[in-house]
Amino acid sequence: MYLTIPENYSEFLLWVKERTESFWSSSQEDDSSQIVCEDWLKGAKWVGMTDEEIEKAEVTYNIRFSESHKLFLKVLHTVDKKQVITEFDSSGNEIQTEKSLFFNWNSDQEKIEKYLKWPNDILLENVLNDNIWLDSWGEKPVCEMERTASFLKWFRELPKLIPMNYSHRFAISEPFDSDNPVLSIHGINTIIYGRNMRHYLLSELEDSLGLLTYIYDEEEEVWHEEPTEQLLKIHKKEFDLLKNIEIPGWKEFLMFNGFNDYLEVKNKVI
Repeated sequence: MYLTIPENYSEFLLWVKERTESFWSSSQEDDSSQIVCEDWLKGAKWVGMTDEEIEKAEVTYNIRFSESHKLFLKVLHTVDKKQVITEFDSSGNEIQTEKSLFFNWNSDQEKIEKYLKWPNDILLENVLNDNIWLDSWGEKPVCEMERTASFLKWFRELPKLIPMNYSHRFAISEPFDSDNPVLSIHGINTIIYGRNMRHYLLSELEDSLGLLTYIYDEEEEVWHEEPTEQLLKIHKKEFDLLKNIEIPGWKEFLMFNGFNDYLEVKNKVI
């Protein structure tokens, strides 16, 4: 059954809020044939930001949210539940950390500061490991310091990247009055995760929004997740539109990274 997904962005955000909170609060049986809410998310509610809190975050982190990003922060922002993650340090000591669906700009300062640096660090690492070098940077120097300088000159002229969550998703901040793409930044594997904030949220919250389904694989005798036909059609429409969109500063990088091949693969899923 196809969902009625609002096209209007403001209405869409309210629809996301209502639908996800309903999914998280519903009683669900542990059934391998249907999508169920993760335990840590049960009963979760969205916690929006005020205009004053948004302005404070912009000053604190020396950033500026786009208008579409601000509206996301006012209506959704983050949830009031956190997932406890157990990790181990280099000495084998157990460490427990917490994370939520999206960063809390009022309280996650240490984590946000880390992720504000993440794109610079991971992309520079790939440059120095000879995985990335753009034609516009000129002939590639042998000297690491010169390669670093070329990369930093390019990177610092880009629109700032605003971290969304722990999955390395970043919203492009400029133009401030536009609904800009959201990138998944992971070195050479950097991709466009959403054409705009609406498309991004449909992808990021696909399970809670009812846009995933379980399919039984008779050969392997297991259930596995697949996007619904409706979500696949949305992806095709959005990625088709991407072909005609300028992405300030990023187009050459994405072309180097197989942007056209990526679009072709995504469009072949229909």
